[in-house]
Amino acid sequence: MAHQFKRPVPVKALRTQVLTQANGQLTSVQSARMLERRYKVMKLRKDGLPLHEIAAILDCAPETIRNDIRDVMGKTAQEMLETADEARVLERARYEAMIKVYQPAAEAGNMAAAQLILNISRELRKMEAIDKPEEKKTEESGVRVYVGIDIDQV
Repeated sequence: MAHQFKRPVPVKALRTQVLTQANGQLTSVQSARMLERRYKVMKLRKDGLPLHEIAAILDCAPETIRNDIRDVMGKTAQEMLETADEARVLERARYEAMIKVYQPAAEAGNMAAAQLILNISRELRKMEAIDKPEEKKTEESGVRVYVGIDIDQV
């Protein structure tokens, strides 16, 4: 039986395909370079460089830099939303488990259990944004209240 040799894969074809470690899908070297550029863009932007300087350093158009930042920030925002949704699901499950445990005691007249159920219900309504958010009344500027620093004591 004659041995059949496989046709060698051209070097150019090998260069155009790499495996990404993120999800194991095949992607092009161009995509890998784009990911590397986006990483550099975000690092330089974090370091405080303006878009036109980043574009000059990476030898690309300022519009490319803007697009890279927009895309990375969009993906980051989406990941944060997904993480927040996962946290809400977990927290809801915890609250529901507590309600299941204390509900019978509350229905039997245990005032502490009833108060706990009401508190859990209040937290669930806040978490699901069912109730109107509480208004914070303050005479201080928003920055001082947000940061939690009393300028008069500094």
